[in-house]
Amino acid sequence: MLRGILRSQSSQWTKGFRQTVRQYSSSKSSDIADKAVESAFKSSATWKNVPVEEKRDIFYNASKLLKERREELVKLTNQEVGIPSLFAGFFVDDAVDFMTTMGDLVTNSGYGQFLPPVKGRQPIVVREPIGPVFGIVPWNAPTILGLRAAACPLAAGCSVVVKTSEYTPLTQRLTLQTLTDAGVPEGVVNILEVPLEDSPAVVEQVISDFRIRKVNFTGSGRVGAIVAGLAGTHLKPILLELGGKAAAIVDETADFETAARNIVLGAWANSGQICMSTERIFVTKEAADGFNKAITKVSHEELNQDYLQCRQISPVNSKRIEQLAKDAVSKGATSIVNGIPKAKDGDVSKSILTNVSQDSELFDSETFAPLAFFNIVDSVDQAIDLVNSSKFGLNSSVWTADTAKGIEIARKINSGTVHINGNTVFDHGSVPHGGVKNSGFGRFNGQWGIDEFTVIKTITYPV
Repeated sequence: MLRGILRSQSSQWTKGFRQTVRQYSSSKSSDIADKAVESAFKSSATWKNVPVEEKRDIFYNASKLLKERREELVKLTNQEVGIPSLFAGFFVDDAVDFMTTMGDLVTNSGYGQFLPPVKGRQPIVVREPIGPVFGIVPWNAPTILGLRAAACPLAAGCSVVVKTSEYTPLTQRLTLQTLTDAGVPEGVVNILEVPLEDSPAVVEQVISDFRIRKVNFTGSGRVGAIVAGLAGTHLKPILLELGGKAAAIVDETADFETAARNIVLGAWANSGQICMSTERIFVTKEAADGFNKAITKVSHEELNQDYLQCRQISPVNSKRIEQLAKDAVSKGATSIVNGIPKAKDGDVSKSILTNVSQDSELFDSETFAPLAFFNIVDSVDQAIDLVNSSKFGLNSSVWTADTAKGIEIARKINSGTVHINGNTVFDHGSVPHGGVKNSGFGRFNGQWGIDEFTVIKTITYPV
């Protein structure tokens, strides 16, 4: 029996998957949610008091198990949401590395410091686990994003309730099952699988429960705003990792071929269904001819590559993208490859546009689709202004032969992360990840991601 993982028996996704989860007689999602929260609450002190050396070994064990289950996880990801094996494998590899990184860092959790004595007292400032955490995870990188929502709080000493995506329950169940198989005590990790129609009520129920002390959410800005509103109503701190409109700036000194290959990959990988996907490219006028030739060549070469053949998960979004593209074309945009995006059979075709007007809705709407555009600008300063005009601020990139100049540009960009001569789609468990503005707040990963799930306590004694 899988320890500490709960599921709603009304879930439509459990048929055919090995039944190793804890079962309850009630089929009501609200009852299951309450049991999950109760389980996390009761086990909170147990996990908090597990020695850090033991936690470290559990994280290392989980990393090994994920590696052993790679093939099965890749297969499940492909079956559930059609993500090509190459990228599904990347997500598992990221999860393996992530657990190793958390194992390396967990022995630092709960660190503190002595402050100078004041008013005859010696202050000590320590970090302690905030308490049970509720994580809500998306489908588009199901292994790493499902794991991250649990692993950062666990490394801080918190128990968790994780609501998996309705699109990838099997992948995320097996991913999170790895934690208990690696040795996390019973009741510490609790999974909620509920039907789509029950999700809003269950999310509100769990967030409003006094036993839950923090929320983390990864997903769209629209849903993120709702979740944040619920958290605010109930005075719960929240970590939000939301959508993006990742931009690339290309100057005249850049290696155009390398920049173009990374930009096309960043735009089309996983059918653009990545929060870090490259959607906007601003090219200085001196670089325009060289970059135009490079991206036209590269985009035609990559268009039909097997590893980039991934479907849109939402037919509604496909139709939205077609309308956004038509609006942009009506205001002067043109396509450099594959014509204007068209929605067909629930999917949408890849494209790269140029000369997209700021009056177009596409200019600052996250597409979550294989569609990017590049515009020519008079200067790098103008490019920076256009990047910063967006309501989003998750990831960006700068392409230049001058690293010092790249760092200077990066410091001026309002974005959670800026990669110099690198793809906007980049993440690692040791590097803080998160956005600014409408892309969210707070950080996953590394010590920063662990600290998110702690509170600061001050202790004093007389001296």
